[in-house]
Amino acid sequence: MKKLLLTLFAVLTASFATAQTDLLTNGGFETWADNVPTDWLIAASGSNTAGSNINVEKSTNAHSGTYAISITNATADKAESSQKNGRIATKELKLKAGTYTYTVYVKAADETGAVTRIGYVPINTSTGKPGTYTWAHNENDYNGPDTISNEWLKKTMQFTLTEPSTLCLLVMHSKNAVTKTIIVDDASLTTTNGGLDDGSTPEPVSIANTPETAYTPSQAVALIDAGQDLKTKVYVKGIVSEIKSLDTSRYARAQYYISEDGTTENQFYIYNGYYLGGADFTSDDQLKVGDNVIVYGQLTKYNDTYEMNQNNEIYELNGQHAEETTAEKKTIAEVQALETNIDVKVENAIVYAICKNGAVFGDGTGYIYYYDTAISGLAVGDKVTIEGKPTTYGGFKQFTNSAAITKNGTATVTYPAAAEIDVDAWVAAPTIQYVKLKGELSISGNYYNLIIEGKTAQGSIIGAQDDLFKDVANGSTITIEGFAMYTTSSGKYANVVAVKVTVDGQGEQVDITNTPETAYSITKVIELVDAGKGLEQKVYVKGIISEIVSLDVTQWKRAQYDIVDEIGSETKVRIYNGYYLEGADFTSNDQIKVGDAVVVYGQLTKYNELYEVAANNYIYSLNGTTDGISKIEIVKSGAIYDLAGRRVEKATKGIYIINGRKVVF
Repeated sequence: MKKLLLTLFAVLTASFATAQTDLLTNGGFETWADNVPTDWLIAASGSNTAGSNINVEKSTNAHSGTYAISITNATADKAESSQKNGRIATKELKLKAGTYTYTVYVKAADETGAVTRIGYVPINTSTGKPGTYTWAHNENDYNGPDTISNEWLKKTMQFTLTEPSTLCLLVMHSKNAVTKTIIVDDASLTTTNGGLDDGSTPEPVSIANTPETAYTPSQAVALIDAGQDLKTKVYVKGIVSEIKSLDTSRYARAQYYISEDGTTENQFYIYNGYYLGGADFTSDDQLKVGDNVIVYGQLTKYNDTYEMNQNNEIYELNGQHAEETTAEKKTIAEVQALETNIDVKVENAIVYAICKNGAVFGDGTGYIYYYDTAISGLAVGDKVTIEGKPTTYGGFKQFTNSAAITKNGTATVTYPAAAEIDVDAWVAAPTIQYVKLKGELSISGNYYNLIIEGKTAQGSIIGAQDDLFKDVANGSTITIEGFAMYTTSSGKYANVVAVKVTVDGQGEQVDITNTPETAYSITKVIELVDAGKGLEQKVYVKGIISEIVSLDVTQWKRAQYDIVDEIGSETKVRIYNGYYLEGADFTSNDQIKVGDAVVVYGQLTKYNELYEVAANNYIYSLNGTTDGISKIEIVKSGAIYDLAGRRVEKATKGIYIINGRKVVF
C-alpha cells in the first residue's frame, strides 16, 4: 500500500498528467517481414479484416523514424462500379473496458489529395469473423473531414469499450480517392483507464490517506478526475470559505465550501456533512468562515461540481478533535430499538439483498437497511461487521455509507416465507419483514412503483436492480418478493428491496442458487451456462482438480485451475482467479494440487469457448475441509470415509467423515 501511495503522490505533484503507454507494437511501421509490416494484417497475410484491394510497400517518406507504409488502392484504375475500398488492420488486440484514443498520421502521395478514414472492428473470437465496422467519420461528403492532402495530417478517434473486447484497428483508403496511393505512419493507441487484457486482475490503486497527509482541495479535484478508488474515504484539509446551509433541526448537517487560502477561488464543496466526529450540528455557530478543517469522506463529482459526498464528517476543527467514543455492541433488533442514535457495532450480520441504493443486513434478530447510492464490493451471503452511528428514516433505523463495513466470511442465505400483506394496513403500522406484493409496475425515471388494485398506498422498489427489472416493461403486472424496509411520503409508499420478480404470463425468474450439499457437477454447470438464466447468482460447484493453470502467492494471491467430474474427463470448468478456503489469499504453492476434491463458490460464466467460475470465487471446501478443526466433533460410530469421500474399513490417525460430520482420531 505504501508503494501505491508513493506512486499516487508522484502523480499528484505532476497535476495528474498521466503518462499513457502506446498499446500498439510497430505503430511506426519500422519492422517488416516478407514485404509486410509486422503486427499488421494485409490481405496477402491471411486477414479477413484487412481488404484484398490494396498493395503495400515500405516507404522512406516517414512522419518520424525511418519507414512508413505506402498503401495503393489496386482498384483505382478500374471502372467506378468495380472500385472498392482498401484497408489495413492491426493484429487482434484484446482490450479491457475503458476509453481509448487511436491516432494515425496520413498523407496523400501527391498533391491531388486522397480520402481516408480510421476506425475499428470487433472480432468474434469463436468464429474469427469481424463484426460491425466503426469509423471516425461517417459522412459521405468526401470533400469533408476525411479528405487529406500531401501534407501530414493527424487523424484521431476516441472510443469507449464497456466490456473486455477483441478488435482490430483499421486504416481505410477510399475507392473515391483521386490519388491511388496514401502514406501512413505513427499509429498509436493510448488509454488512461483501460489496457491490454491479459486475463489478470490489475493491482488496485489506493487513495487512502491519514489526517497528517490530508489532501488539499486541488489534490482532491485531481483524484476525482483520475477516477480511481473513489469508494475509499479520505481526509481533505482546507479553510471554510463559504457556508451554503447549516441545519440544526431536521437533518442536522451542513453544506459548505473550503479552499486552500480561505478565498472563494478554487473552492471545494462539502455536501451534507456532519460535525466533529460525525455528531449532529446543534448550533449555527459551530462552523464559520475562516475555520480550519480536516474533513473525512468520499470524493465525487456531481454534474460539474467537485465535492465530498454526503455523510462526511469533520475530523478536525481549528486543531480540535472529537472525543474518542467506543462503539457499543448491539444486535440489529437492539439497534432498531434505540431511542438515541449512538455509535454501535453489529457483528455476525449477513447480506440478504442488494439494490442500486444499498443493501439489507440481517443477523437473526432482525433486518436493517444500509443506504449507499454507490454501493460496491458486497454480495448476497457476505458475513459482515457494521460499525457506525445509525440514522432514522421512514420510521426505522438504517446505516449510511458513513458506517464501516468489514467482510469476514460468507454464509448461505435462506429467505423466510413471504407475507402477503395489505399495503394500506402495512403503511399504517409498518414492520420490517419479507413480503409479497402484486400490482401494475409504473416506471418514471429511476422510480419504480407498484400500483395495487383497490389500495391507496403503493409499493416502491428501492434502487430497482437491472438484473431483476431489465426485461420488465412499464405497465406490466408483476409480483415481487422482498424486504419492506420503511415508509415515505407520509405513508403513501411501502419501500421494498426486491429479491424476486414474477411477470404475469412469464413465470418467476430462474433461481439457480444451491447449497454446498447440492453443489453442481461440471455437466450441470455447462447446462446452466448454456441456458443463460440466473447467472448473476453465486452457486456452489464441485469437482476434482485436473490441472493447475497458475497459482500466485506473491502479487494477486489467487489461482486458476480446471476441475472435472472425474479424472480423465475432457469436460472441464475453469476456476478463474479464485481465492483459497473462506476467501483467504493463497500463500503457498502446495495449498492445492491435482486430484484435490473441491467445492467452489462463485458466479458461472463463459469466456470465449471456456466455461468458467468467474473471478473472485473462493474454495468452500477442500478434500472435505471447510474452516478447520474447530468444528470437528469426536464421534466414533457409523461408516467411515476419508476426506476424498472414499470409504475406509478402519480409521488411523487423522481426520475422517462419520455420519456426515468431520471426526478426529
